Order: sequence, then C-alpha cells, then structure tokens
Amino acid sequence: MLTGWPPFYDKNIKRMCEKILAAPLVFPVRIQVSQVAQNLIRGLLTRDPVKRLRAEHVRAHPFYKDIDWFRLDRKEYKPPFVPNVSSPTDIQYFEQEFTREVPKLSPEGGGGGGAAKAQGVQALSDAEDENDFEDFTFLDSGTLNEAETDEWNGQVGDYDVA
Repeated sequence: MLTGWPPFYDKNIKRMCEKILAAPLVFPVRIQVSQVAQNLIRGLLTRDPVKRLRAEHVRAHPFYKDIDWFRLDRKEYKPPFVPNVSSPTDIQYFEQEFTREVPKLSPEGGGGGGAAKAQGVQALSDAEDENDFEDFTFLDSGTLNEAETDEWNGQVGDYDVA
C-alpha cells in the first residue's frame, strides 16, 4: 500500500491468494514504512472481521493525527494535484498500457452476452458473480453485536493478521 506493491503480491495468482489467506504480513526492509503506518495496515488487513479496524478507529488512528475529518468532509483541504480533464471520459492521466487493453470482466468462457459481447466485454453470469465472494468475511458494522464492538474500547494497538 505504501511501498508501490500490494500486500501479499505474487506474480502467480494462486500463490497470491494463498498468501492472502494464510501468510504473515511482511513489510519490505528496503523501503521504510513507519511503525504507525505498519500498525494501521495491520489493523486494516486483520483477517478476523470482528477484530479488523473499523472506520471510527481508522479516523482516530495516529497515522491520521493531522487530519481534521470535519474539514475534510466539508472539502476545505486544497488537494496537492487537480487533474485538468476535458470531459468525464478523459483518460490522459492513465498509462496507455492500460487504456489499450480490451475490457474483460470475467475469465475466458464466462457467462453473459448481448450488448457486452458486441462491445468486446465479457459479462459475469449471476452464478459466477455469487461464487466470487463466497469465502470473503466482510461484515457491515450493523451486523456486529454490542459485545464485539465493546472489545475495541477505542484502542489502537497491535493487530494480528493471522
């Protein structure tokens, strides 16, 4: 996230998925990532959804100590860079390597059809779409019970990604 590479990256997608599920989170030695930033990333990547860092804890995290969230919400911060775009479809700030790719939304042989196929885009079938996230553990904060939320008590500490 802060190093130019996603955590658990591997050129082999199967190995990358295995790392996401079971490998410890390791920060590269050659790139300095502060302890505060490491703590935030560990909290965001905690595998157990009940122990994972939530929005209110992200805002209170020391990594964002200089952010006035009310000021940010009112859009009072001046952005360091504002792209000069000519239209909503202006892609001049994207690398041509990506803009020249043929859009593909599913693996070869995926379902879908109609207008999407006519435009060179493969659509996902409903069955494929549902199975894609079968083992994901996202929990909406509304699904957590009071005992689970009391566990945090506003702490910002070390997080276990195992």
